[in-house]
Amino acid sequence: MSEEQFTIHPVDLPSAEEAVQRAYYHHYVKIQAERLPDDPPLSFERLRASWANVPDFLDLWRWLATPAGAEITDGVVGAARIWVLRTEDNQHLAQAELSVAPEWRRRGIGRHLLQPVVARAEGEGRRLILGVTSDRVPAGDAFMERIGGRPGLQGRKNQLDLETVDHDLLAEWTADPAAGYEMGLWDGAYPEEDIDDVVAIHAVMNQQPFDDLEIEEVHVTAEQLRQMDQQMLATGRERWSLYVRHGESGEVVGFTQVMLDPDKPQIVQQLNTGVTPEHRGQGLGKWLKAAMVQKLLAERPQARFIRTENANSNAPMLKINEALGFAPYQAETIWQLETAQARSYLEEAGGAGSR
Repeated sequence: MSEEQFTIHPVDLPSAEEAVQRAYYHHYVKIQAERLPDDPPLSFERLRASWANVPDFLDLWRWLATPAGAEITDGVVGAARIWVLRTEDNQHLAQAELSVAPEWRRRGIGRHLLQPVVARAEGEGRRLILGVTSDRVPAGDAFMERIGGRPGLQGRKNQLDLETVDHDLLAEWTADPAAGYEMGLWDGAYPEEDIDDVVAIHAVMNQQPFDDLEIEEVHVTAEQLRQMDQQMLATGRERWSLYVRHGESGEVVGFTQVMLDPDKPQIVQQLNTGVTPEHRGQGLGKWLKAAMVQKLLAERPQARFIRTENANSNAPMLKINEALGFAPYQAETIWQLETAQARSYLEEAGGAGSR
């Protein structure tokens, strides 16, 4: 396809007119149906609420592709976005996502959408771009290989069918918790009186495997957590965070979290799970995970599946999840693309106007 056969439009979706937002929404729903065919679509209102409540420490830019001469409201055939975090950590990184409607692939649209993404990464001084692909959309892996991306971490979504969960195992893992520990719940937004504990326990997530990803440890702040909570509440989602506190020291030493989405009540998203090194080996992880499943069974009867994401190299967490009954649902790869390599690819291909 020649350059004249489609147009790339920069767009700020939060401030765009509703017709433009809905045009993008239709593209988004089509892409999500390909990636997650078992999921109901996210509502337009929920997506728009997420755009209006982006945390202040995140900057995001977006471009939409249309057939040449068409307005965005006539139909979106491709989209790209890139975002950077205004934090002390990982100032060399940007994250990006490109999507092209299935019937419009292999016409050069992805390459043309890459051009403004790379230009923005260069302008922000970010030398490395991260992106995620799924085995459900093989075109994503092929595109990343073509432009010079390198796999940084191989992982998968795992899924637990709550109708087949082993209740005896749940009872076993929760019957005799380790002495000297107490379990608690943060329901929804984190309480101010515990915010320092929340910040501290999030640091344990830096100990999960990152394989070949060139990333630094993330040190989340109380203000960042507050802003993320604001977006969560604005979009109508709920988060349950079970935690374990060590009685002698008073420290929170382990936690597990799930996100509940009103648009898909049958699917629960497992978030972080972690235990600090000095308190491992006492069954705290099993206790937390099993207690969360029991809570879901008791209080969310409409929930059918729990989904979690694990690195293939995260053997301890995979062992717990597999014992609970989690099974592979979808393979994913986190790719890393040097910004300079992406620029070389575009120049060799003739720039944004080439096929």
